[in-house]
Amino acid sequence: MLISLDRKRLQELFAALEDAGYSIPENYRCGWVNEVAGMPLVKFRLYLEQGHGVDVDVFLAECDFLREAVARRRSANVESRAIWLVSPEDLVLLKLVAARPRDLADVGDILFTQGKLDHEYLLSWAERLGVVDKLKNALDESQR
Repeated sequence: MLISLDRKRLQELFAALEDAGYSIPENYRCGWVNEVAGMPLVKFRLYLEQGHGVDVDVFLAECDFLREAVARRRSANVESRAIWLVSPEDLVLLKLVAARPRDLADVGDILFTQGKLDHEYLLSWAERLGVVDKLKNALDESQR
C-alpha cells in the first residue's frame, strides 16, 4: 500500500487499524519507520483463520517517487467500492526496488497482463531508483 500521511498521524492510523482487527508490531508503535531504498515504510498484520496472517507493507509518500506515484494513481471499482490503485508503471518500479523473488515474478506478470506501459517513465524513475538493470532484464524477459 501507499499512503500520503503526515508521520505525526501514524498513531491515529495504527489505532484505526487495530480497531479494524490488524496488529501493529511494537517497534512501529514506538515510532520506528523502516526504509526500503530510501522510501519510508511501516508494516502491520491481519490475522485470518487458523492462525494465518497477511502482512501489509505501507509506504509513506514522503519522497519524490512516492509522491509522483500518488499523483498518478487511478480510480477503480472493486466490489462496488471506489478505490485508488497505483499505476502499473509505479507498481513495477516498487516491485523492482523490493526485488524479492515473488516481486520479480510479479513484474513479469504485470508486464504480460498490462501490455503497453510508459517505458520513458519507467526508465526515468528506474535510473533514479537504481533499478535500471532489473527493469531492462524484466522488459527483455517479457519480449520472449
